[in-house]
Amino acid sequence: KKKCKEFDVRGYPTLKFYRDGEFHDYPGGRHIDEIITFGEKMSASAVALVSSADEVMEKVVSKNADGVAFLAYDPAASSSKKREDAGDDAVLEEMIQSTKLTQVFGQVARKMQASASFGMLSPDISATELKALGLDIVAADGGFFFSSNRKGPFGLSQGLQWRDQFT
Repeated sequence: KKKCKEFDVRGYPTLKFYRDGEFHDYPGGRHIDEIITFGEKMSASAVALVSSADEVMEKVVSKNADGVAFLAYDPAASSSKKREDAGDDAVLEEMIQSTKLTQVFGQVARKMQASASFGMLSPDISATELKALGLDIVAADGGFFFSSNRKGPFGLSQGLQWRDQFT
């Protein structure tokens, strides 16, 4: 009973997962395929590195059942590694650690990975690709967060406000 109370277990089976020093309630269904899909998602990187609008849809938006994704873009983010040599994960981790905005984004992504999808636009993304995402303006003072769904981008101004709250 003591352990049940400690971990808020009120019935059986109760599924929990452990992330960054905390236990969390498992948010998914009870079918084996849903549990496996959840385990695979949580084992993958919390953030996908993307360089085009097509990659945003393929690697980020499509990975969430409701098709909503959170994206970060910071032209100041950098990595000394090359994608073709080190792979996306090594480059992405270095980029996430390179600026305050991307560090906060990475922390939020890791915390919310179970319920949302996150992507980071490569700092060398072309103006054409930014425009394809509906971002034909680039914040003069640096990076920003924004959200997108299967129908296209939305919430850029909210993303700019979120950036100010997080950084």
